[in-house]
Amino acid sequence: MRASEFYFRARVALLLASQVAVGAQTEVPQRRGTNPYIRCVIQAQRSEWNPAAQAVLTGRIENLSDSPLEIAVEPILYLSPQPGGAQRNRYWSPVDVLNDRPLGVNRHSMGPKGEAEAIEARPIHLMFRKKGDSVDFRIDARHLLWAREVSSVWPSLELFTVVAPGTYGLRLVLGTESGDSESNDIKIVVAATRPK
Repeated sequence: MRASEFYFRARVALLLASQVAVGAQTEVPQRRGTNPYIRCVIQAQRSEWNPAAQAVLTGRIENLSDSPLEIAVEPILYLSPQPGGAQRNRYWSPVDVLNDRPLGVNRHSMGPKGEAEAIEARPIHLMFRKKGDSVDFRIDARHLLWAREVSSVWPSLELFTVVAPGTYGLRLVLGTESGDSESNDIKIVVAATRPK
C-alpha cells in the first residue's frame, strides 16, 4: 500500500472500540499528487538500531516555493522490509519532528454510550520566510509509538516491542492538504537483542 494512502488513513477518524484491539478496515480513497512546495531529507546516525542505543534520525524540511510559506504537515515514518523480507512486517509511526515525540491526536468519544473513540492526527505547523528556508530536526525512533501498517489501531507500541528484527527501508512522509512530500529512503537494520 502506498504511503499516501496511509497518510489519508491517519487523517480519517479511526474508531477504536474499547474491547476490540483489531477490527475490519474501511477502504479509504487514495490521496494523489506530490506537494511541490516542500522537500524533506533524512539520515540515520547509525544504520543498526538496537535497544541499548539511541535510534537517531536527523533531517531537514525545506521551502521550495518562491515566497513565504506557512504549511500544516502530518509527518509519518514508514519502515518497509527490504526485498526478501516478510511483507506483513511494514510499520508506521506518526511523529512530531519538532519535539521528538509521537504526533499529537485529538480524541472524541463516539457512539450512544461513548464506547468508541475517534482519533484524528493533530498536524504541526511550519513557517518559512522565504525560498530555501529550512527546519532541521533530530528524533530518536525509540521515543515514538509504532504499529503494523495493516492494523485498525493507532500506533501505541514502542519500537522494539512491535518491530520484527530485520533489514528495512525507512522514509518520512509529510502529508499536507496539497499532496505528500516523501523523503529519501534509508537502510535500517533492526537488531533482535542487545549487543554483547
